[in-house]
Amino acid sequence: MKRCLWMIGAVMAIALLVAQTHVLAATVSGTTIGGGVVLAISETGATAAVVTADDSGLYTLTLKPGSYTIIPDSQDATPAKVTLASDDEEITVDFTGKPLPVLDLAPDQLPPGSVWRSLLGGSPTDFGPDGFPTNNAGSAWYFGPADPLYKEEGDWKDAEMPANMGLDQLGNGGQAGNGGYFWYRLKITVPAEWKNLNKPIVLDRYGVEDNDWAFVNGFPVGFSTTYQGPGVPRRYQVPNDVIVFGGENVIAIKGNHGRGGSGMENANNLPRLRVANQPAGVVIVYLRDKTLASQGPPPIDFVPAMNTPVTLLNSSGKEVATVLVDQAGYAWFQDLPPGKYTVKIDDSKALAKATPSTVDVNVEPLKAVVVEPQIVLHDVAPGGPDPRDDSFSGNKLDPKWTTVVWGDAGGGVTVSNGVLTITGGGEFAGTNDVGWFVYQKVSGDFVASIKVLSSEFPASGGNGRARASLMVRADDSDSAPYALIHVAPYRRGVFFQWRSEAGGDTSAGGPGEAYYETGIGAPVWVVLRRIGNNVAGFVSMDGKKASMIWQTDLPNLPKDVLVGPAWASQGEVASATFTDFKLRAPTVAVKFGIPDATIALQIAVGKMQPTSEQLSRFDLNKNGRVDIPDVTRILRLAVGLDKM
Repeated sequence: MKRCLWMIGAVMAIALLVAQTHVLAATVSGTTIGGGVVLAISETGATAAVVTADDSGLYTLTLKPGSYTIIPDSQDATPAKVTLASDDEEITVDFTGKPLPVLDLAPDQLPPGSVWRSLLGGSPTDFGPDGFPTNNAGSAWYFGPADPLYKEEGDWKDAEMPANMGLDQLGNGGQAGNGGYFWYRLKITVPAEWKNLNKPIVLDRYGVEDNDWAFVNGFPVGFSTTYQGPGVPRRYQVPNDVIVFGGENVIAIKGNHGRGGSGMENANNLPRLRVANQPAGVVIVYLRDKTLASQGPPPIDFVPAMNTPVTLLNSSGKEVATVLVDQAGYAWFQDLPPGKYTVKIDDSKALAKATPSTVDVNVEPLKAVVVEPQIVLHDVAPGGPDPRDDSFSGNKLDPKWTTVVWGDAGGGVTVSNGVLTITGGGEFAGTNDVGWFVYQKVSGDFVASIKVLSSEFPASGGNGRARASLMVRADDSDSAPYALIHVAPYRRGVFFQWRSEAGGDTSAGGPGEAYYETGIGAPVWVVLRRIGNNVAGFVSMDGKKASMIWQTDLPNLPKDVLVGPAWASQGEVASATFTDFKLRAPTVAVKFGIPDATIALQIAVGKMQPTSEQLSRFDLNKNGRVDIPDVTRILRLAVGLDKM
């Protein structure tokens, strides 16, 4: 009987899996010009799919049910409107037309006088906890080579393409190069006659190991923020009003290396500039604090409002797309049909304030609309001072701290002349931690910050992810729920990770991955902020303003938690040093509207169950539930009768 029930359950599970994978089986297919690109634009104006036809012209777009405009990139071809009524519908659309003009930017196809140039993010001697690449290429928030007037001096050389840029060959088995940056740069003349075609221009086909940010004449035209690799072709629309038709143009591509190879390594995925067919526009939203620019080291052009959600709505109020601001400090929307749109900036978590936070824009064909509101980043340590602060003066740890070591980490904790040193091995990963934690007990919401002075690469056993951390933890057991933000050696980056439940696996944005910003290393400030169930991690170069790395909800964190510095070398015994610990109450502007009050009321009277985010947001009196007093306060805030 049990075996029979098991088999029935297995069959049902397989059937459910098949049904789930079948949802995206609706297709539009047909023929176009060989190697041509075909796009599907949804009713909201979002790019739903992009595909390149094979050499014979066959293409297939896989889509959800709905209405789309299918646009072939071929001359004299007319876009087609289609409606997919079900998830198994198949529609055939054939296109005729002639190929549109293309500039092949592969090195062996360039005209005389045009040469790709490249810059590697330093040499083995440039990397280390106390050093920085002297050529500045390794800086996360530096974009100097994107400027058309930038001079290619020093370490710049003619680029080998396709080829590995070689970051995996720098120091300590390549660990010194992990997380590093590199640049490609090309000066090219765009034909004058392209302007008269009155069609959009696209930079595409190339692939970069691992991520990239592309610029044409200093204007950002696109980025890839998750691993895509050298075999995944990029496709970025270049606004026509950015291009110098009949004159010199500068294409600059900044790349980021995770591990393994780096750069443009695939001979089939090298850049090209081409004319496209859709009469589309572009919206760029800059969220940068330029007042924090610094000559370094490391050099900083601005501090980006990283991970701020920016949503684009069409004229009907429907969402076109939501983009998180990345290290280049902008959100980017392309292939937009002409018309009126609204930009909405969510300044509830990553930002302290954006003015204005909602902007109406009019998108015109082939042009870019630039939105650049004034922003205020969160303070590293708002208010203060606080008796829980510690500059680690003297030569012993203050009694307000408690020290715990998990597993066979070795080492110990010392204080000397303003520096806290934690020595040991271990690892914060999996279901049980090994390492050191120095903590104070904290109740309720808080903002904690500390300056990480150094994060040492262990003599052996490490992989560049040693964790000089600031941690919040449910209790001092080795399997407790936690969140931390840590600084890795060799400017490998600043990482945010967490464990959601006791004994659960460690998550860092997903299995085997992390939310991080590379090219940043000690000395640097890291910040943890808790508001209800939400925990966010930030990084700061100056100890004043901070940019968010990531945030998550941790419903299993109790009201009373443990907060402080932690260390695990992920190898043999090594050390991390810290100073300037601060603990504050958060100062986050919470915004409410009438819809929020309506939802809160339904939760309070038991008509709906709150999500963890709703509980964190609506539980204003912090009693673990949403009740009528919370609803009353939310309503007063929504209509302006009260202030947070």
